[in-house]
Amino acid sequence: MPTLHMTTPPAQASTTLVDAPIIIVGSGFAAWQLVKAIRRQNAQQPILLITADDGCDYNKPDLSHIFTHQTEADSMVRADAATLAAELNIEILTQTRVTALEPKQHLLHTASATLRYSKLVLAVGAHSVIPPLPDDAAQHCMTLNSLQDYRQHAARLQQMPSVLIVGGGLIGTELGMDAVLAGKQVIMTDLAPRLLARQLPALISQAVQQQMQEHGVRFKLGCTLTALQRSDSGEWAITFSDGSRYQAAEILCTAGLRPEITLAQRAGLQTDRGIVTDAYLATSEEDIFALGDCAQVAGEVYAYLQPILLCAAALAKTLLGQPTAVRIPTQSVRVKTPLLPLQIAGTLASHLASEEVGTQQIVLNDPKGMTLWQLDAEQKRCGFVAAGEHQKQAMAMLKMLGQPFEIAPR
Repeated sequence: MPTLHMTTPPAQASTTLVDAPIIIVGSGFAAWQLVKAIRRQNAQQPILLITADDGCDYNKPDLSHIFTHQTEADSMVRADAATLAAELNIEILTQTRVTALEPKQHLLHTASATLRYSKLVLAVGAHSVIPPLPDDAAQHCMTLNSLQDYRQHAARLQQMPSVLIVGGGLIGTELGMDAVLAGKQVIMTDLAPRLLARQLPALISQAVQQQMQEHGVRFKLGCTLTALQRSDSGEWAITFSDGSRYQAAEILCTAGLRPEITLAQRAGLQTDRGIVTDAYLATSEEDIFALGDCAQVAGEVYAYLQPILLCAAALAKTLLGQPTAVRIPTQSVRVKTPLLPLQIAGTLASHLASEEVGTQQIVLNDPKGMTLWQLDAEQKRCGFVAAGEHQKQAMAMLKMLGQPFEIAPR
């Protein structure tokens, strides 16, 4: 049932836009950062947040460590909806789905109400992609994109002795490494010929894969699943296109995320890979903005936390009458792979992107770690990977991007 947590009278469909609140749809990281950014500048601006789940605040990156930390879902909650409503002086409508928008009338519909907004922010996130799987396996596999997912599958995830992970990107790699370090048997598969093929140059991804293999992870890369059949005992019998066979207790799908654009499409907003916005986070309809994993900002979809923080800070100013374009500088991303800790930044050549950047790479190795510099066609540094203790130099390395790479004379 929908629940309204409030510190002021509930926001109903106002007769004028002057009286209408800013409405935020969604309650993930992007939504809460926007609320906090608004409150730092204006303590009284009416805000209504509408969410399809319970609206609690939690640290999503902690999902990558649920196995080694033996995390309980409730322990991940930093604050519930009622606490947040009181602390931030907002209204929160939980367990409520927005069913339709009327952009010209500034109206939003749920199953039980019609609400008017002065400004509307779509922070509806992204949903897990489940690729076609043989037999009926897709309806039985688990995803782990939210605390809500974890609540649903926690017992199965923690109790399983073995798992097939479908998807070898960042999330799949982080979870696969965490699971094997927690003593679980792990099989990882991906259509790509190597791990982290979209994110890392071959030399680095092979080093990560080697570390995982040494700890017992089995990889089936560059091949497809041809059969997934569940036995009476509940175990999955797995067959790959090369004829190899395995068994696993559960299937975890980490095949990527897709921005949630359905509501925006139905309302006639421009969409592409995400909800299309300009640098001000404004969509194709007046007074509607998009933020977070669902937004395609000036052509880019930003999936990491730091760019979303910058977007939220800029959008808060815009919503309060000070139009502010977001500028996203090059930033490093920490990959949560404790067997080989990494920080990556800039543009890197993988087998899927080698035509977009120069192919020359400079690798610096020592017993403490590794640095890989990616050079562009003009021999300038355009990206890097820092592994092991070389991560400590990541901030200094960021400042070197765009500079020519010069080999010091001996």
